Amino acid sequence: MSSKRTLDIMTGIFGVVGLVFLIVSGLTFVHHNKVLTTWDSIPAVITDMDYTRDSDGDNHTTVYVDYEYKGRSFREMELGYYVSTMHIGDELTIYIDPEKGTIAGKNEFLIMGFVFGSIGLVFFLISLIMFIRRTLSKRKYDDLMANGMTVYAEIVSMNVDYRFAVNDRHPWVIICKYTDEITGEFHEFHSQHIWGNPTARYNVGDTIRVKVRPGNYKDYVVDLTGLEDR
Repeated sequence: MSSKRTLDIMTGIFGVVGLVFLIVSGLTFVHHNKVLTTWDSIPAVITDMDYTRDSDGDNHTTVYVDYEYKGRSFREMELGYYVSTMHIGDELTIYIDPEKGTIAGKNEFLIMGFVFGSIGLVFFLISLIMFIRRTLSKRKYDDLMANGMTVYAEIVSMNVDYRFAVNDRHPWVIICKYTDEITGEFHEFHSQHIWGNPTARYNVGDTIRVKVRPGNYKDYVVDLTGLEDR
């Protein structure tokens, strides 16, 4: 599979994952509202807090509460969330499902909603940024290839960009130079990422076509026609 295709798939995956988390976040907020409006609110007391550390070294805290409901006493019941302001002996309001007896803290689902929403937003924004960048890059390339002024620049180097990788592959970048015959101004151009090896077609010192916006040498694209997997 080409690296270009892989980037498109990654963009889609990030978008789908982000959308799923945002949907779960929305459903969690809906459930939070249901808890506040249809479950019974009762007072409870924090009686114990269990501190554990997993294999990754992350700390986890489990909170236990005592409460009374419909004439029955419940002891050491696990609460489904924890915040750093909780302490043993603190009183708090919990909510209980009158049909199933499930308990929840006042802000338990609200916190979960914000967590899912934050994760979803990050993934979705990454996908959106990737999509916008690729769309604008392709639009610019196509526009300049069709309407740009043609100059022929000398290749000075063809380097692998180790800062970027897809499927353990690093793209190439062609660097070339051009001197305007009229003004004598020197210009250096850098190609977009190339996923095929350009040294199979070009050598340092060869000329390559560059399409430049008339009157603005800073707006350009290096012609990558014939270089596979662009």
